[in-house]
Amino acid sequence: MKRQAHVAGYTLLELMIVVGLLGAMSLITAASVSSWRGDARQQNAAYSILRLTQQAQGLATRSGHSHMLRLSAGDNGRGLLTLLGGMNYSCLKTPWTLATEVGRYNMDSAVPGGSSRELKLTAEVNGANVDTLDLCVEPSGRTFAGPTGAMAVASGLTVLSVTGYNNSGVVTGTVRRVIFEPGGRARMQR
Repeated sequence: MKRQAHVAGYTLLELMIVVGLLGAMSLITAASVSSWRGDARQQNAAYSILRLTQQAQGLATRSGHSHMLRLSAGDNGRGLLTLLGGMNYSCLKTPWTLATEVGRYNMDSAVPGGSSRELKLTAEVNGANVDTLDLCVEPSGRTFAGPTGAMAVASGLTVLSVTGYNNSGVVTGTVRRVIFEPGGRARMQR
């Protein structure tokens, strides 16, 4: 009787299946990590905006002068938020063209070069979208909001939204919102 030799090992087909499964798992993992990083950048941008608004409120209270956040399109149209220091206690009596810049947040800095996600900052006052926004805080805590040059006492919510877009212009991730209430309180939407 002839003895057959037992050959230990894996067939080429088995190895190809394992390599294919590992490749598929790594693609899924890479997509998840990329999405998570984009969401983290959005969250970080929204918290930076919230900190800037809290800085405006604190400076207004400590200095006795009004402070304003001005939203404009910025260099690439993604949004630029500038913090301006006023010269007196009143938002409506301060000549804002002469105000000094105290701080800024540029959405371009939230998106490193080569990122597959673009972030954009938008605003709405009392439910209406605005291209530019002035949000002013007086030392008393009273807030004013409106399109640049048309500020009025804030009677409704003012919302700054950080939205992520992919290369095709499709919204990705969770839209992060910083909400300003008429009484001057700023908070992140949960």
